[in-house]
Amino acid sequence: MKLFQLDISNFRSHSEATLKPEAGVNLIYGRNGSGKTNLLEAIHYACLTKSFLATTDSDALRFGTDSFEVTALMRNNASNESTVRVYYSAAEGKHVFINRSPLEQFSRIVGEFPCVSLSPYDIALTQGAPQDRRKFLDLSISQTNKAYLADLLSYKRLLAQRNKLLSEIKFRHSGNSELEVWTLSLAKVAASIIFERLKFSAQFSVYLKEAYRRFRSFDETPLLSYSTELLLEPEIPSKSWLVEKIVDK
Repeated sequence: MKLFQLDISNFRSHSEATLKPEAGVNLIYGRNGSGKTNLLEAIHYACLTKSFLATTDSDALRFGTDSFEVTALMRNNASNESTVRVYYSAAEGKHVFINRSPLEQFSRIVGEFPCVSLSPYDIALTQGAPQDRRKFLDLSISQTNKAYLADLLSYKRLLAQRNKLLSEIKFRHSGNSELEVWTLSLAKVAASIIFERLKFSAQFSVYLKEAYRRFRSFDETPLLSYSTELLLEPEIPSKSWLVEKIVDK
C-alpha cells in the first residue's frame, strides 16, 4: 500500500490537516500534544475503518464537534489507486466510501490497503491477555486472507446462534439434534481458524528470526508459537483432525 495524500477534518486535535508523504521513510515530529499520533490514527482509519487507539468512533471527534472526516488517496498492492473517505457523526454513525461508492460492509476493505501499526499499547502482545495476541493474529492474517476474515465473521455468528439454541434447550423449546448441526458447523469454522493461525505463526516465526538478526547485539533468538489445548505436538494437524477434536471437546 502507498499513501499519496491524507486529509482530515475535526479529527482529534486537528480542525483541518493535510499530509502528503514523500517517497521512502517519512518522519513526523513536533511538540507533545501537537497531534502527531492523530495523523497515524487517521491513516489507520482510512485503511481499516477504525482506530488502533480508541474503542469507539466518538473518541476521535475533535472537542466541541459532532462529526469528523478522513479522506485518503492510496494505491493498493495491485497498483490500483482509490480514494477512501470515512465520515462519522454522532447522529448518523459511520459511513465509508471508496471512490464515492458507499461500502455496505466495512470488512470488505480489510486487506485492500494493508496497514500495520506499532504503538506503546502493543506491549499487550507480550504482557497482555491471550485475547490481545489473538487480536494481533486475526488482524494480520485477515489483511492477506479474505477467507480467514470470512471465517471469523461466521464463527461469531454461529457461536451466537448456538448459544441461543442452548438457552432454548434449557427451557425445552428445542431439541438436541439441531444442536449437533450447529456444533459441527461451528467446529468446522473453528478448525479452519486454528489451522490458519498455526500456519501463520510457523511462517512468521521464520521471518521474525531473520529480521531480529539484523539488529541484535547479543546471542538471543525470538520465538513465536501458537498453542491450543487441542494440540500436544507443534506439528500442524489436518483440519479434519481439528474438527474431530473440537466436537469431542
